[in-house]
Amino acid sequence: MRAITCTVVGDGSTGKTSLLISYTTNTFPQDYVPTVFDNYSTNLSVSDPFPNSKSSLEKQVFKMNLWDTAGQEEYDTLRPLSYPQTDIFLICFAINDIISFNNIKNRWIPEILNNLTQSHLKKYEQSNKYPILLVGTKSDIKYENNNNNNNNNNNKIVTKEDIETLIKEHGLLGYIECSALTQVGVKDVFEKAVQLVVFDSTSSKLPLYITPEGDDDGADDIPKKESNVGDDNNTQAVTKPSSKVSTSHDDIINRHTSTEAHAVISEQPKPHTSQKPKRKIHSNANTRPSQKPKSKKKKNKLCVIL
Repeated sequence: MRAITCTVVGDGSTGKTSLLISYTTNTFPQDYVPTVFDNYSTNLSVSDPFPNSKSSLEKQVFKMNLWDTAGQEEYDTLRPLSYPQTDIFLICFAINDIISFNNIKNRWIPEILNNLTQSHLKKYEQSNKYPILLVGTKSDIKYENNNNNNNNNNNKIVTKEDIETLIKEHGLLGYIECSALTQVGVKDVFEKAVQLVVFDSTSSKLPLYITPEGDDDGADDIPKKESNVGDDNNTQAVTKPSSKVSTSHDDIINRHTSTEAHAVISEQPKPHTSQKPKRKIHSNANTRPSQKPKSKKKKNKLCVIL
């Protein structure tokens, strides 16, 4: 079984450890403990995303060695020790943290390239692509910050244009986003990473901006934070109860449609129902059909004798 080493780097508190724990255990860690250096191992089966006559359609199993690193500056000398053995790097940044994104070109790309071996450089310089995949974390709060109109510059949402520009300027493999909390896109991150290492055709055919399987750009979807994650692969997350009235796009449409339907129904004439025949009412108000007519009494004549 071929082993593939994947090293995860990025600023502190960007969700690197949560991403790895969520992927390997299908659970989201509730407590934050800063990482110094950690290692995870798992098996992953993938197939060639662009098969041809020479490639097999069957999935291949690979052993994934996942290295979790600390983003703090005090570990700058320890962190690069794992770089020469790395097949692919995942540079993580929080989607709602523009500083963590800017540090990719200012800090993380130079650090990685300065510690690659000559064989790495020779292999990837031929295609003008380095073994680096960008990973946007915390996608579940991507639209939450937009709705809150947060003016903090640190919480500015990183745009698609910013990401594509960075990829093209520095010769990176591409970008994919995920949420360790909801597990959306988590599995896709590592599947794409393996495909980029194993299959030569992948790096040139995959789009720069990779979205999770079955998802579009996500512009019309508003992800919701979820409080719990299941234990199996088919995770069913439980949403947090909220006291606020839902104002999502779908809810607004549903309410509007329901209101219109109610108005249309109320304007429709009521269906004819069978009724018992009513008793006729005579036009003469003084006549009462329910009463017998009074019989005329004879008037007694009074005779006066003079």
